[in-house]
Amino acid sequence: MKQYDDDYEYDNGFKPHEVKLKNNYPFYNRNILFRLLSVIIIFFTRIYLFFYQHLYVGLRVTGKKSIKGNKKGKIIIANHIMNSDAFFVTAKTRFCKVYITVLQSNMGFPIFSKYIRICGAVPIPTDRHLLKKFNDDTKKILNKKASILFFPEAKLNPFCNHIRPFENGAFHYAYKNKADIIPVVFTFHKPRGYYRLIHKNRPTIRLNYLPIYKIKEQETNSKTIEVANKELQQIMSDYFVKNSDFFYKDGKLID
Repeated sequence: MKQYDDDYEYDNGFKPHEVKLKNNYPFYNRNILFRLLSVIIIFFTRIYLFFYQHLYVGLRVTGKKSIKGNKKGKIIIANHIMNSDAFFVTAKTRFCKVYITVLQSNMGFPIFSKYIRICGAVPIPTDRHLLKKFNDDTKKILNKKASILFFPEAKLNPFCNHIRPFENGAFHYAYKNKADIIPVVFTFHKPRGYYRLIHKNRPTIRLNYLPIYKIKEQETNSKTIEVANKELQQIMSDYFVKNSDFFYKDGKLID
């Protein structure tokens, strides 16, 4: 099977404005009015997603029993396969509040950025002096039993036919804050029935919750993070290959 180029840069055709975060930027905004607005917007987003997922995407969910009833804050990691995949994860992970880490540049779209911010998007700062505040705020929000979604592949590569190499950020925050990790894998499947009429050369999608991963202490901090990175990439890659039955690129089925 052919592989995508892992250096692929997705271009949606829109160019964000330059973003500068203030020194007191509230990464995880806990203002009561902001939270109220967030609840309202997320409610209507979930209604839209319900129809979008079932009528167009053909989304199915497996494995939620592995995390059912777990109330602790977690780091969630997933392969990044389409623009709306973060919303699928947050809509289906209902045991706690889920925030979504995004590139700081994603805050540079006038309307879209405000919408995703209200829905829980948290920009990862590019300014080094803001990283300490981001780190401290991340620790506090995990202690409040919220969870944080990372895409360790870092870049969107639509319907990529393999799990790409992971960056260390998600594993660093999991280890530093003693948080367990929930691996989530999007797999691709041959459209059947109704979905064959609307998709043709595009797969339907399953969102699969894998068992919770607990980080294993190694001889050094960097080794601990490296081992967690490699083990989870292998676990998720094996699951993706074993369970996907449709591989797609440029509108064509790949043998």
